Amino acid sequence: MNRKLYTLIGIAITSLGIGFSSCSDYLNVEKNFNDMQSEQKIFTDRNYTMQWLSYCYSRLLGDNVEVGHSKFCPQNFADDQVFTETYDRYKAYKLGEIGYGYDNGYDGYYQNSWKWSYAAIYQATVLINKVDQNTAFTEEEVLDIKGQARFLRAYFYWLLLKRYGPIPLMPASGVDYTKSYDELSIPRNTYEECVDFIAEEMKQAAKELPERRDNLNIARPTRGAALAVRAKAYLYGASPLANGNTEMADFVDKTGRKLIPQKYSEEKWAKAAAAARDVIEGNWYKLYTAKFREEQVEGDYANPKTIVPPYHPVYSKANFPDGWKDIDPLESYRSVFNGEVNFFNNPEMIFSRVINNGAELHPDLGDFSDVLDMVRHQMPASLGGWNIHSMTMKQCDAYDMADGTAFDRKKCLKGFAGPENKKDRPYDNLEDGVWMGYANREPRFYAS
Repeated sequence: MNRKLYTLIGIAITSLGIGFSSCSDYLNVEKNFNDMQSEQKIFTDRNYTMQWLSYCYSRLLGDNVEVGHSKFCPQNFADDQVFTETYDRYKAYKLGEIGYGYDNGYDGYYQNSWKWSYAAIYQATVLINKVDQNTAFTEEEVLDIKGQARFLRAYFYWLLLKRYGPIPLMPASGVDYTKSYDELSIPRNTYEECVDFIAEEMKQAAKELPERRDNLNIARPTRGAALAVRAKAYLYGASPLANGNTEMADFVDKTGRKLIPQKYSEEKWAKAAAAARDVIEGNWYKLYTAKFREEQVEGDYANPKTIVPPYHPVYSKANFPDGWKDIDPLESYRSVFNGEVNFFNNPEMIFSRVINNGAELHPDLGDFSDVLDMVRHQMPASLGGWNIHSMTMKQCDAYDMADGTAFDRKKCLKGFAGPENKKDRPYDNLEDGVWMGYANREPRFYAS
């Protein structure tokens, strides 16, 4: 396995070389260079330098998409959820039978993520080390470009860490791609080393990146985005999987060094909490809220009258964020997921690729990889969807009751909704014939 990792690292670097392709607006139209460009030419020309950065952004698409359809998101197969499209593939994955070459190379998608990420890491490293040479940029622009490249380099390591566990960290000074595979071979770092590197890089990127972006640059990272990834990396490092996991004691490199920390550290949880607090105290983000609706507009069934939560002596009388008097709790949750709130107007959004709202916008995405197709797969057939993603009853039961108490299947209302029992379920809009266990649940339940 380690040998394979060494070889793949070498391939990722040497296949890149100095020639490159990039997107003119960093996540859209690729522009291919037919001639080899020298580094001197690239880093003395403003457009070439930005195209070099654009290449790094372009590798966030395709196989590195995190929110999309099945083949681009392995977590679709990684839990108790039922995913019915291409069911034989899903079943094989669940049984641990999927491997190299399965279904005509299906998991080649995951291998592309490896080489694409390391190619982008190489590009970002060169840019960090060379952009100071370009006098076409102001000092402020150079700092921002460095911050973007540093963020992207650490983010690609973050993507790799989530997929592969401990991975090789490339030298910060860069590598000479003309060397042989053996000379370029770099062993895996430990999980802890990977987390610490990502966290430190994101901390430095946060110092270089601005707090806000205008709409033309909305997909570029900000200070908050860098600190958010830092917090999440620390959280993974503190989790039982990577913090004193003795079941992984035999996961070692060729020298016998253990790649997963065997000694539990409470300090890691403290680091994760402190890093998350840094994001919260930045006050860059807030929950999206929809306004309270007094009445149902006739014919507008998509925007029903606000369902008022059960009376509370404090929250029912106070405006948000101290209460819910002036907001619609259901719509505040639902609108974030049903497409009514776009990226530009969503105060909850920290970092997004933005473009993967339609597969036709980028050839690397292919079919069914984007957010719109994911929603189409999840919607029931009665609403024009394909009804392929099936949630579990455990997830369904995780939503609380309207009064804030936990749902208890043994104590919930029995039978089916009808005119005769409407008084028993004042906090829902259940249609007649629906199971009463879905009555009197919290607003998020109905919004989902």
